[in-house]
Amino acid sequence: MAELRVPVRDAAGAAIAEVIIREVSGRHFVERTTFINSFSQEVSATKASAIRELALANDWAALNDYDPEFLPWFCRACAQNFSERQWRVFPRVDEDNWLDSYRGICPGGHERMIAD
Repeated sequence: MAELRVPVRDAAGAAIAEVIIREVSGRHFVERTTFINSFSQEVSATKASAIRELALANDWAALNDYDPEFLPWFCRACAQNFSERQWRVFPRVDEDNWLDSYRGICPGGHERMIAD
């Protein structure tokens, strides 16, 4: 597997992002297109294969379970993806006024962590 790009689709079927699975010199990586931040992580060949199958099956809930930052477009409560422009995103700061994370509210009004 050199590289596989799987579109992330919203409820209307529009491609809003991509999940990318690649192998480079025997090392396996899972990535996604940017939403607030980028995401790239080296994984085992077995994990890369499992993520590939979930992406090809459009099993967004299971991909979201892999890592909350991997699929920031997905709202579990709505069980669907929303484009980045549909999320209302805001920073969350801790008690010392340091940036803790970015949170988002989907069009359905559900809040989740978008980037940590």
